[in-house]
Amino acid sequence: MIKEGYEVDVAPGGKEALDYMSKTIPDGIILDLMMPDIDGFEVLNSIRNKDKTRGIPVLVLTAKDLSPSDIKKLKSNNVQQLVQKGDINILGLVSKVRNMFIKKTNISSTIEIPKKERAHKDAGILIIEDNPDNLVTLRAILDNSYTIWDAENGADGLKLAKENKPDLILMDVSIPVMSGEELIRILKKDVNTQMIPIIAVTAQAMKGDKDRILSLGCDGYVPKPIDADVLLNEIERFI
Repeated sequence: MIKEGYEVDVAPGGKEALDYMSKTIPDGIILDLMMPDIDGFEVLNSIRNKDKTRGIPVLVLTAKDLSPSDIKKLKSNNVQQLVQKGDINILGLVSKVRNMFIKKTNISSTIEIPKKERAHKDAGILIIEDNPDNLVTLRAILDNSYTIWDAENGADGLKLAKENKPDLILMDVSIPVMSGEELIRILKKDVNTQMIPIIAVTAQAMKGDKDRILSLGCDGYVPKPIDADVLLNEIERFI
């Protein structure tokens, strides 16, 4: 990170991190959840409960196997990015950090949302994603700009699409219960949902994958790992 021009300070544990922030307010935080003395959840809760640190963007980088309860805690504390250790290299991490700083004004509850973002609030996006890390990342990017519904499998996604008629669907192609291909086919054949734009957000990023996925009926394509600017630019094409 230093080579990329960032000034980096390191705290070996949760207590040291809170002591550090009592004297110095960083521009951003990369936080592990498993630390000695005070865990990352407690540190995050403390950060969000203090006026002077509430708006600091936080990227969680952890090897912890996250439970639904853990995911709920992270969602409620405005985590900008969630990354599993071992799933990303240094270049990917640098990209995540850059996105964290770019998008912090859209996510922090202490900063006024720009007019352009407020104008989107009435638009609804359905996210169909079974990976909790990616879901947290997508919600962190979009929550303050759009009404969001989410489903972790194709069957639930179909149900929510029919019930809520979202303005846009973001979906992984590799999802359980009902495959992404089958879900796209059903949505595009149903007169009540066939006009809803579908953007595939997928790790299938080899040569030819984009054309193949678009041929299934998707209207847009965003490769993983998710780049906030690429995602938002693609969404802007349809909403």
